[in-house]
Amino acid sequence: GMVTLDAARSGRMSPELRTAVSFHGILDAPSTYDKENVQVTNYVKVKVFHGGADPFIPPENKNAFINQMNRHGFDWELIEFDNVKHAFTRPEKIFESDFEAGFGYDETAAESSWHETLMLLKKTLDR
Repeated sequence: GMVTLDAARSGRMSPELRTAVSFHGILDAPSTYDKENVQVTNYVKVKVFHGGADPFIPPENKNAFINQMNRHGFDWELIEFDNVKHAFTRPEKIFESDFEAGFGYDETAAESSWHETLMLLKKTLDR
């Protein structure tokens, strides 16, 4: 998730890559990232799936990410799943120790995010 977002924000993605999707990615920009001189690649549609109860993404980091994406004019969408933790697409993250550590599989979020991804890919690749 984080690598996809970093690539999309870098402006260095190939024109052939029209879609970037992040599942429970870290939203912080890397420290080497030039937040002021972003090269928006408008041909890339960015979709971000985020667990609303992800303890690895403080609200201020999420808000900074949203502001950055909007400020630089990205074609993007954030879909946030309420009460869902980090790693919600990973079916092995079902144990109490996982949930205590901030991870947790969520079947509804996993299936919904995958369905949305397939719809986005069909839309962007069928051009």
